[in-house]
Amino acid sequence: MNTALILSLAAIGVAVVLFILLLVQNHKITALREALDDATYDLQAAQQHFHDALPAEVLTRQEVQLLINEEVSRNVQAIANAQAEAAANAYLTDPVVESPKVIYFGRPSAERMFDDERKTLEPYETSYYRFTLLKDEPEQAVIDFCPTRQGAIKALDNRVKTIEPACQLVVNGEKPQTYRQVAQGSAVLKNGFWTVLKKVEVVYE
Repeated sequence: MNTALILSLAAIGVAVVLFILLLVQNHKITALREALDDATYDLQAAQQHFHDALPAEVLTRQEVQLLINEEVSRNVQAIANAQAEAAANAYLTDPVVESPKVIYFGRPSAERMFDDERKTLEPYETSYYRFTLLKDEPEQAVIDFCPTRQGAIKALDNRVKTIEPACQLVVNGEKPQTYRQVAQGSAVLKNGFWTVLKKVEVVYE
């Protein structure tokens, strides 16, 4: 009887221990599942964050280079189109007017001639006359008397050689300080010399 009781108590004790172990095990499993669920949630959240941070498409290096090449090609084509349009519009704009060719001379010869080899392309202190060549007839020119202020005084002092061969001169007063041109003259180029056809009209006063 005592033996049966002991065995019964032992069985009950074992059952209690097993029950306790089962409870502990179930608690561990529940905690493990909760931890697993938390980890799964965190992983999904990290995946979503990573996905949101990415561009709409993840391109390979070759695809990126292809896009760059296409953009460069479009820019080059746009420049070419703009240049072609500008060239086409050039015909619609006003034509460029070329400035007439101008040359300068010192005093003429007594025969009313200027040596073409002594011309200059810019005026100097010794320049007295400006020849403006006609565009359609460059062997003809209009003449202007255009000395400097000091040159005008020297020219008048030596008027016989400097002014009178190429100008119709009028002097007002004994010591005029200024001059004005009333009308242009004209000349023609022949055999390397410019011959005055019409004298410049100049007034000193």
